[in-house]
Amino acid sequence: YVAAGDIGLVTFDAAKLAKPYPLAGYATGATTSSVVAGDRAWVSNAAGAIAESRIDPQGVSLTQLRTWNAGANALVHDYDNSTLLTSSGATATLWALTPATPASSLAVTFPATVTKAVLRGTTIVALLADNSVYTASTTTPEKVAVPKMVSLARYGSAIGLMQILDDGRTVIHHYANGDFGTAAHTITLTGAAIGNLAIDNTRAAVFLFNGVNVVDLATGTATPIAGSNGVYPIQLAFAGDDLLVLTDKTLNVYDDGKTLAQAMPLLANGVAFGAAAPYAVIASSEGTIASLYLRALPEATLTTSSNFYTKMLADGDRLYLFSRDGVDIYSLAASDAPHSFSSIRAANIIDVATTANRLHTLSGGSSVTAYSHAGTPLAQVTINEGIDTQPLSIAAAGNAVWVSISKGCLSGACERKTLVLDPQTLLVTDSFSGQVVDVTTSGTRAYILTDLPDELRVANIADPLHPAAIASVAAPATARSLAFANGTVYVLGDKVYAFNETTLTATGTFLTASTPTNSHQIRIAGSCALIAGRSSNPELYTLPAFTATSTFDMPSTVRGMIATTSRVLILTDHSIEVWRSGEVETGKRRTVR
Repeated sequence: YVAAGDIGLVTFDAAKLAKPYPLAGYATGATTSSVVAGDRAWVSNAAGAIAESRIDPQGVSLTQLRTWNAGANALVHDYDNSTLLTSSGATATLWALTPATPASSLAVTFPATVTKAVLRGTTIVALLADNSVYTASTTTPEKVAVPKMVSLARYGSAIGLMQILDDGRTVIHHYANGDFGTAAHTITLTGAAIGNLAIDNTRAAVFLFNGVNVVDLATGTATPIAGSNGVYPIQLAFAGDDLLVLTDKTLNVYDDGKTLAQAMPLLANGVAFGAAAPYAVIASSEGTIASLYLRALPEATLTTSSNFYTKMLADGDRLYLFSRDGVDIYSLAASDAPHSFSSIRAANIIDVATTANRLHTLSGGSSVTAYSHAGTPLAQVTINEGIDTQPLSIAAAGNAVWVSISKGCLSGACERKTLVLDPQTLLVTDSFSGQVVDVTTSGTRAYILTDLPDELRVANIADPLHPAAIASVAAPATARSLAFANGTVYVLGDKVYAFNETTLTATGTFLTASTPTNSHQIRIAGSCALIAGRSSNPELYTLPAFTATSTFDMPSTVRGMIATTSRVLILTDHSIEVWRSGEVETGKRRTVR
C-alpha cells in the first residue's frame, strides 16, 4: 500500500515485484543518445562521455564496462561489426571496440553539423544540419546527389531517407542494398511527417497528422495505428516485430506495428533510445533507463484518488480545472462553493483555453478540440504547419482561439508563432509572431506578452479573427504576467511595470525587486491588484499607487488566480480558495481536494 501523494492511496500486487524487472533507472545526470546491439548498450552525455554497459537480463540492469570521451556534445549513432559510430558537431568518428580502450579508426569532418548518421559496412552515411547527405570511407566526405532530406535510417544493408515536399507531402526514399548509385524506391505520403523515419526489412514508420503510420515498402500502403494520433513521438524504431515509439513520458510498444501492447511510463523525460528485442535503453533528462519493454509493470489499484491541478479557467458559471488526467468541470451557479459537473478525459492534453460557451484543448499531437460547457466534443482540427513543428500553448482573446507553436527548432532556425482560429470551425484565420505568454482583454483591445520575440503588445480585436496590431515595445526582461485597469497595462516581473494602454509608453515602476519565476501572476479586479509568486502567500494591493493592503494565508503554492467583480478564485496545490470581492478577510471559503 502506497501513500502516493496527489494520486491518492495505491495498492500494488507485490508478487509481481520480482526479477527480471520491467525498468531499471540510473540517476547519473542527463544523457543524450543511446545505441543497443545484442546485450550491449552505449549511451552518451552532453560532456561527450560514452558509457558502454552490459545488459543483465536477470534484472534488466546495466553493468558499466568502460567509458571514454568522444568530444563535446558527442552522440552515438550506430553499431556494426565491433565498430561504434559517434559524432561531435561536424565530425563523425568510427571507434574500434575490440581493444580494451576504444580507438578511433576514422574521423571525418563534414561541411555542417551531423544530425544523424549510420554505418554502411565501413562507410559513414551522414545527414547534416543543412539537410544534405554525405558518405565517407576516408577523411574526405562525398556529397550524395539526393534532394534535401530530414531523416535517415538503416536496417541491415538497407537505408531509408525521408524528404518533405514544398506542398507538405512526405517522400520515403528506400535503398534496399544501401547503394546510392542505384535508383531509390520512393513512396509518397499525404501530410508532412514529424520526427524521424524508422525502417525494417519490409516496413517503414512515420508520424503524420493522423498518427503513427506503418508503411508497406513493397506496396506503398500506409496504415495509421488506431489511437496513435494523441502521441507526440520523440523517436520511432522497429525492434523485432514490434514498433517502439518514445514520447517524453512513455515508451509505447505496438505489437507487430498494429496495436498498442504496452505504454510503459518512464522514470524521467525520454530523450532518445536504442533497442534490440527484448531490450530498450533510454537516454533521459536524469540518466539512463533500461527496459524489458514487453514485461508488464505491476498493476496499480487506486483505492482513493485526488487530482493535482495545474491551471484554472472560468467562464460564466463554469470553472475548469486542468490536470494531467484531463479537465474537470465544476458549476458555480448554485453557490460560491464549486460543485462537480462533468469531466473531459482525452489523451495528451497540454493546455486549455475558453471562449464564449466553449472550452478548447491543445494536445501534444497538435490537435485542437472544442467542447461545450458540458464537456461534449463539438469540433476538432490538427494543426499542420509542416515538419519540425511543436505545439506550445493555447489562449483566447475576444471570441477567438490562439494556438502558439514553435517551428524549425531542430534545424537551428527556431521561430515561434501564434495561429488565430475560429472557435466554431477551428479554421486558421490569421497569425502573428511569437508565443503568447499571457493575454488580457478590455473591450475591443487585447494586451499581450509574447516570447520570441519578447514583447508587450496591444492589438485591436474588434474583429477577433483578425487581430490588428496597434503598438508594441520590448517587454521587461523578467516579464511573466500582465493585467489591465483604468487605462494602464501592468506587467509583473521582478517588479511591476506600468505602461500607457495605447502607446505602451512606460509610466511607472512599483514594488521592490524579487526574483521572478513562472509562478508569478498578477490579476486585477476594480482597484485591487492581487499578486502571487513574490512570497509564499498572495499579496493584495490598492491601485493606482500599489499600496500594500494584506496577504492571503494559503495552505500551499498558488498555481493560478481568477479575479472578477464578484469573486476571487485561487488554485493551490491542495485547494480551491473562493473569496467574495469586498469581503476578503471574512468571506473566505475553501474546498479541499
